[in-house]
Amino acid sequence: MKGAKVYIASPSLDKAQAVLDDLREETSEESVFFLELDLGNLDSIKAATEDFLRRETQLHTLYNNA
Repeated sequence: MKGAKVYIASPSLDKAQAVLDDLREETSEESVFFLELDLGNLDSIKAATEDFLRRETQLHTLYNNA
């Protein structure tokens, strides 16, 4: 979608780096963001939520990949 912002959430930047690089190469670098998130850790979930809410006021679509 044109003008969309994409957030990639992962427990580590190292694991997400290849995906982030590919997306940034295909799109505007300003539209791709990383959120550190470990769904097995409540403190991590809270921190990621607070980080997202500092940056955005709305979430329009959420895709989960297990």
